[in-house]
Amino acid sequence: MIYLVKEEILQSENDYIERSPVWNILLNYASKLNAGIKYVNYNEDFKYIQKGDIFIYFGERGEIKAKYLKTLGYDIIPKSILEIS
Repeated sequence: MIYLVKEEILQSENDYIERSPVWNILLNYASKLNAGIKYVNYNEDFKYIQKGDIFIYFGERGEIKAKYLKTLGYDIIPKSILEIS
């Protein structure tokens, strides 16, 4: 699974991401890995995170969140959007 870690600095951030040039890059990346994409939900996803899940962040705030989950012991792969674009 590919989790998208939002920065939470824009209202309607999902819309901005999904209408940006990055969206097609994300879709192609997910297709190449045969993976799904979802925005991380901190209230529920702790039940579903699995070893090797990729957490893609878009900026400093997202990076902090993704690396924090890694520090908590979740065996995830934090990745910048710049690494896949």
